Amino acid sequence: MRRKFTYQKIFVTILLGLFSITVWNHLIAKAIHAHATEITPAAIEVLVPGQNHDTGEHDLVTEDFKDPNRWIFSGRGVGASDAGWISGTTYFRLQNGRTDATNGSASWGIYDGGIDFTKEFKINMYLRTLKSSNPGDSLGFIFSPVSVSNIKNGGAGAGLGIRGLPYSVFVGRDFYYNGASYGDINRYYPNQVRIAETNENGEILLSGTATTGIRPIGSESIVTSGSGDMITILWEPSGQTNTNNQTIKGSLTAFFRNTVLKYEQELELQSNMSFGIVSATAGGASEMYGDVRDTIVSGTKGTSTVEVNYINSRTNQKIVGMDKTTITANISDTIGINQAGNSNADYIFEAPAAPSGYAFDHADGPLTVENFKVGTANPNQLNIYYQPQEETALLSYHYLPGTPGTSTIQTAEEQTEVAIPGDQSNGTFVQGNADTSLPLKRTFRGFSGDVITIPTQSNDVPIGYQVSKVRFFSGNQTNVQEFVGTDAIEQLQNINATFVSGLNNIVVLVEAAPQIANFNFVYEPSDPSAPPLPQLLTVTGVTGGVLEYPKDQIIVALPKNYEILSITAPDGVSYPTIEDVAANNPYFLATGNDFLIKLKFKEFLTFSSVPNQLNFGSHKLSLSDLRVKAVHDTAFIVTDTRQGSQNNGWVLSAKQNQSLINNGITLSYVNRGGDVIEVNDQFNIIERNRPEKPTEEIISDEWKNADKGLFLEIPSSEQKIGSYNGTITWSLQSVPTPN
Repeated sequence: MRRKFTYQKIFVTILLGLFSITVWNHLIAKAIHAHATEITPAAIEVLVPGQNHDTGEHDLVTEDFKDPNRWIFSGRGVGASDAGWISGTTYFRLQNGRTDATNGSASWGIYDGGIDFTKEFKINMYLRTLKSSNPGDSLGFIFSPVSVSNIKNGGAGAGLGIRGLPYSVFVGRDFYYNGASYGDINRYYPNQVRIAETNENGEILLSGTATTGIRPIGSESIVTSGSGDMITILWEPSGQTNTNNQTIKGSLTAFFRNTVLKYEQELELQSNMSFGIVSATAGGASEMYGDVRDTIVSGTKGTSTVEVNYINSRTNQKIVGMDKTTITANISDTIGINQAGNSNADYIFEAPAAPSGYAFDHADGPLTVENFKVGTANPNQLNIYYQPQEETALLSYHYLPGTPGTSTIQTAEEQTEVAIPGDQSNGTFVQGNADTSLPLKRTFRGFSGDVITIPTQSNDVPIGYQVSKVRFFSGNQTNVQEFVGTDAIEQLQNINATFVSGLNNIVVLVEAAPQIANFNFVYEPSDPSAPPLPQLLTVTGVTGGVLEYPKDQIIVALPKNYEILSITAPDGVSYPTIEDVAANNPYFLATGNDFLIKLKFKEFLTFSSVPNQLNFGSHKLSLSDLRVKAVHDTAFIVTDTRQGSQNNGWVLSAKQNQSLINNGITLSYVNRGGDVIEVNDQFNIIERNRPEKPTEEIISDEWKNADKGLFLEIPSSEQKIGSYNGTITWSLQSVPTPN
């Protein structure tokens, strides 16, 4: 911060050994004051975002109140048309004696700095009217929370110059007490001295009845001689403040020539108030003046907070991350930023270094610090503008590590671990198959501070995949935010992230979407008499993941006497076996995984039932030859489900593996045609299918006939005591049936 000083000349005339000094009174004090406060300009203070700075120099200086340049005059009506300082004197005019009974007249001489009412304040000043009879309505001091420029909106005539101004105070002479105007229609006293105040709506509150207490009032004759009334005001704060020290309670005492008014410990004022002299007239009028010749002031200057905002000059919005700076400054001081055009400011600050991605552009100012009413917007706003630089952003799509068919790698550009399709030598491969449209990269540009609009397209994410998470790198690789879920891109967009200098990388990690493989069954051809079809079988996985076919479940689910004719894969191709379809469709597809298993009636030639034992029984030795028929324990059944040309007939053969006969003993079989066939250690055909080729033939049904079946013939000479066992092997063969 640098304080700017103005120096005025002291004119000296030297006359032939006689020193004659000609001094302009109103300049002497100012020159002396300037000399007294002169310091060597220090280095300019650099503003710091988020912190408060203080200009200092908050003590009131009497000489400031004697400086005509520190007073601002305004007025309404003919009586106030020439209000202002009288050149070359210590006094100023408020009313010129002209009158306007219809519209009234009011004028204000306001010290351009405020008063800090959290501290004790004392001032004395002469106030004078030139008429002792009907001089007008009022002449006195004013305290108001409104700015200097808005005090002129106070009321004329009976308004004491404060009506219409919220939470304002009048201290002085009420020449023509208009009780009815304040709601007290029973009182009419001229030549009052009083302390009056307004409420939040600017309405003058009813006066008290004594010289002490609430809104005190008393009588005091008008003084027109000399310099007029010397009025002294003393404000003594009690220290009781409300939230954030915005208002303060205290005692206000006014000392007149013969009267002391004391508003005791109940008056509540805004912490910083504008101060000045006010006069008002209507039907009566007189010239009215104020004189600072013997004025003495003690107290603290009123301060206000200047809010310094850091603005993106392109968007005219506040720069994110640069919190406003506050400057505590005296009311009426000028605050500037170190740039061309601000050299005349009272206090000059250096703008903060441009944040990353910006360059200093310009600043408002200089700003004159104003007082303002608590609860209203702070008018003391100083904006510093920075020009944003154009930045580059990268949007990239990669597979999430662990996605089937990808290898996990570390990329320098994305500053994170990602997966790319294929078995990469520098990565860890996960078995499967991944869409090769990723990785996808897209660059786009914007200015620092601009909200990033993510340039997504509908086909960025391959079919069968979904967003898993998004990593956003802002500025550098350590400043990263992660968003999780299929809506992660929307989550990032919703935080209104902005372009910054450095990295603006958006890494979208895509994962394989869940998939279900469905295995449906159907008869081919359709057969209403067939048993119920097996229930749907399902296998879950993800796009590109290895499909584990439920082979065992399929086999178990097949209806009796049915087998797989073909399996149609999702691509429409049919395969004869589970192994074939699995070999050609190893992974879950993105576009559907429905398999159709066609079943056909199973065509086979087999033994449905074979006797476990053929028993020739027990027999006594006989002198004659024996012929014994075997008895079977279970049926002997041949089943042949073959259709059409596949069914070319069959033959049944038999042989002994372990012989129970020896020389002279014969094992023979008599078939249904009456043929006798010896059963020895060679396969011999013993039966053939019937001409009509029935599906099932119960061979053993023929054995119910006494002359059909298996016989053992034992000559008498070979009959010996003992137990005999043997083994017969049956052979069923598909052979053309002879005509």
